Amino acid sequence: MGGRFLGAFLIAQLASGCAEGGGAGVPATYAEPRTGVLAGRSVVIVLVDSLHSAHLGCYGAERETSPVLDALAERMVRFEAAYSPSSWTLPSVTSLFTSLEQERHGMRRMSRVLPEGIETMAELFRERGYRTEALIQNRVVDERTGLDRGFDQYNAISPTYPGATRKMIEQVRYRLQRESEEPTLLYVHLFAPHQPYEAPEPLRDLWVDEAYDGTVTGTLEDCARIAHDRLAPDHPDVEQLSALYDGYVRYVDGVIGAMLGGVINGDGGRDWAFVVTSDHGEAFMQHRCVGHGFQVYEEQVRVPLLFAAPGAGFEPGSVIAEPVSLLDVLPTFVECFGLEPPAHPMRGRSLLPLLKGEVLGERALFLTARFSGKSMERPQRAVRRGRHKLVRRKGHDELYDLEADPGEEVDLSSELPALARSLSADLDTWIAEAHEDWVESESEELSEETLRALEAIGYAGDE
Repeated sequence: MGGRFLGAFLIAQLASGCAEGGGAGVPATYAEPRTGVLAGRSVVIVLVDSLHSAHLGCYGAERETSPVLDALAERMVRFEAAYSPSSWTLPSVTSLFTSLEQERHGMRRMSRVLPEGIETMAELFRERGYRTEALIQNRVVDERTGLDRGFDQYNAISPTYPGATRKMIEQVRYRLQRESEEPTLLYVHLFAPHQPYEAPEPLRDLWVDEAYDGTVTGTLEDCARIAHDRLAPDHPDVEQLSALYDGYVRYVDGVIGAMLGGVINGDGGRDWAFVVTSDHGEAFMQHRCVGHGFQVYEEQVRVPLLFAAPGAGFEPGSVIAEPVSLLDVLPTFVECFGLEPPAHPMRGRSLLPLLKGEVLGERALFLTARFSGKSMERPQRAVRRGRHKLVRRKGHDELYDLEADPGEEVDLSSELPALARSLSADLDTWIAEAHEDWVESESEELSEETLRALEAIGYAGDE
């Protein structure tokens, strides 16, 4: 994939952008009065599905899975502890677009449609005169969901379509290089490294143990069997599955390099801001689970979050340790790009002070797993405040010190009962308020084509 070369090239391009200043490339014809440090600049959001931050070199991975993203991180602002408010795609992407949790936007089922009256990120940008486009590789968030609201173009490209990734790369590069008088919001949703873990050779077997003599090849059936058998994280089959996933991470890292190489403040002459993130993580039996969806342990909700706006004064290569959420992206855009806030109250907060090097006060972050058909009122939930996190699982509270125990292996609830009670009260209050604001979105029957597309990536009907 040429990851090293692309990474080095991207560093050079970003460095060039930082030296040129923030005004380069802003269309002269876009003269509407506005405020915001990035007002009038174009922005691209690259969301990499199912990417747990711990599998990236810039977040501490030992394997060289991400040379391009690691190189980018050296010229971007990296948020060390970023969370998705949910552990599966539909509510997480909706939260990114709206700054609302799934309790408040109602997108808790595959068949749900975004309620009218909830404004999206794309609508706010379009109201500011932006051209808004999306390129999607995951049918979970296709146009039937209503998430296309506000986009001038919303193109869903199935990852199983022959040449789908090559076509996606070409379309992104075209859009980034295209001359236009309009500033642009471009949302790119990549499918890899979502299950099944099927990177092309030779990346597929990059970290596979040559001595492995099992049958795991990364299929959906492999994932289901490993979870059913409750294998230990260090079982050879689980280690094989994780190695195949890391090969897929290396593949999508190269895809990002191919998309962005040479266009960041490059010959197109336009000045872009860039965000790279994910909708959720991926588990490999850390808590007796493979994949994502029904848990809120770190491996399923911790995601990368990288931000760059060359010339805007944000310190390149800086690392922000304060925990943040995907809910914070829209409020940040509202402040940075001078957008009108949505009519609904946003649940996140602007990260602009952190980007400028300021310190914000401690707050609680709340997480909710997937609502199962068998337990609609009791999904797994969690709250993080400071270094501590309380996980509520099947009515039982577990307390973890994430600095001393990042793998959430030692439950401290009996050793620190006062802290456990305090976090539990925070969670109780949040749940009560969320149910007061509860939104029940409408459902749309899934077509046979959609069902087949969803089944190909491990979803069964509305579940």
